[in-house]
Amino acid sequence: MTTRNEAWTEYWQSGALHSCVGSLDEGYGGAIGDYWRRTADSFAKRAAVLDIATGNGPLPKLLAGLRADLQITGIDAAAIAPGWWSASAFPQVEMLGNTPLAALAAQGRSFDVLTSQFGWEYIPRPESVQQTVALSAPGARWYLVCHHAQGRLAQVAQAEVDGASRLLAPQGLLQAAITLLPYVRLASTDATRLNADATAVAARIAYNAAITELGQAITSSVAPDVMIQARQGVHQLLQRAAQDPSFGAESTLRQWRSAVERSVLRSGELVSHALSVADMDALRTTLPADAVVNVNELRQAEGLLAWAIEVTLPKRWA
Repeated sequence: MTTRNEAWTEYWQSGALHSCVGSLDEGYGGAIGDYWRRTADSFAKRAAVLDIATGNGPLPKLLAGLRADLQITGIDAAAIAPGWWSASAFPQVEMLGNTPLAALAAQGRSFDVLTSQFGWEYIPRPESVQQTVALSAPGARWYLVCHHAQGRLAQVAQAEVDGASRLLAPQGLLQAAITLLPYVRLASTDATRLNADATAVAARIAYNAAITELGQAITSSVAPDVMIQARQGVHQLLQRAAQDPSFGAESTLRQWRSAVERSVLRSGELVSHALSVADMDALRTTLPADAVVNVNELRQAEGLLAWAIEVTLPKRWA
């Protein structure tokens, strides 16, 4: 069973810049990019900035390009691989993987500005609030873009979970292909024997049923890409297996299944951690009583995207 940290570590090691590849522009266009550009203008000169759950650092990359005076630290509990970053090229940026918030707080560090894009909400509450407060200098400001439970990204993630779950089901395409695989190889050498084998016939019927069911799901899904790619990939794999008996088709199929399982975990986490209106009300009760809190929704042509949560802490602790 893949753990949460393993799933995200593998994802960041692939080089993805943020967690919504295919859904967001890595160049930061649209409402979210506009929000961060406006926000960066308000940061104090030479502010120390902490980007929480940074992934491969799309936000530190953007902020470093906008404000050369900022001292930026990106932190993530998973191992990361920010291909854009090196200490020599970006001396004002520090990137820390395998580092949970509590570990950084234990070092006694504090920051003037604390940011996060689609990451802070994954940390359990109220620990997320407590740890962020512990890393905040007096008067610190938080800028947190968080998944919205009614937002487009959460809807797409749920559709991806539904599609991937179909692929992983006992009667789904991946298992049907694994079961059919030995008979695909036999078809190229002894079709007569294949047609007389009841088990082979059952495997072929089950595979065809899985393909039909998947096609129907693709037609009705708002995010069918995972299913479309799997259907095409499995078809090509079976063709190759029929032509090349030495090809490790079963091993490849099992690796694909593991990758889909990790995708389900990541997309499922997005859905389960997206914040509802009730969650936002509850969040306010966990913040310091004298903090100033502003909450807005970010939208663009595709619809509702995210919450923008802004918190200003008091300059003196009670």
